[in-house]
Amino acid sequence: MSLLLLATTVGATLAAVPDSGSDELARLEMEPLDLTLPGGETRTVHRGMLRLPIVRADENSKEIGVDVWLFPADPDVPEGRLPLFRLNGGPGWPGYEPDQIDWAEDIAPFVAHGDLVVVGQRGIGTSEPNTSCVRFSMRIDPDLEPAEAAAALHEQCSACRAHWEGEGYDLSGFNVIEAAGDVNDVRRLLGYDQIVIMGTSFGSHWGMTVMRYYPEIVARA
Repeated sequence: MSLLLLATTVGATLAAVPDSGSDELARLEMEPLDLTLPGGETRTVHRGMLRLPIVRADENSKEIGVDVWLFPADPDVPEGRLPLFRLNGGPGWPGYEPDQIDWAEDIAPFVAHGDLVVVGQRGIGTSEPNTSCVRFSMRIDPDLEPAEAAAALHEQCSACRAHWEGEGYDLSGFNVIEAAGDVNDVRRLLGYDQIVIMGTSFGSHWGMTVMRYYPEIVARA
């Protein structure tokens, strides 16, 4: 369980686009990484972090890191193909580690057509910080009455929230509108004008938020 609480964008009023100062404050730190595929072939990919204030409108808010992977297109793919940005479900997707990547299933079908970019989720998995609440046990006695169980869960969640707020994080920044801004910042910093979005489960909600707030960058979804 984590404190990744992603706010809905459904409603009559559209909130302000959360990119105040983002062009100056967001930076993408990427490093090449060689992956050895099952057949012995080596492919160079790029992994890094999007680093920016947790609340874009407050440049003094604490910095977070969003895990980003770039899998370049196969060598025979024609230039000019739009990149695919894959937005995974949850919220709570754990992210990738190199030894966990299933190239044949997760990567190869997409890099056959263009670059694949996987943007991580704020506050969970391989992003920084991972606001996991496991240190607070988050275990509820199954013999408790429903009201007692709810009170115990509330106490544990409150302790977890207090911990991360005590570390200086403004938890209001863990929302889907800011996450949509992350996609736009990654796009801009990688040098893409437009992108194709593929979202699954929560990722479809995330993708629709990108389309709603940054319609000019989405060619297809």
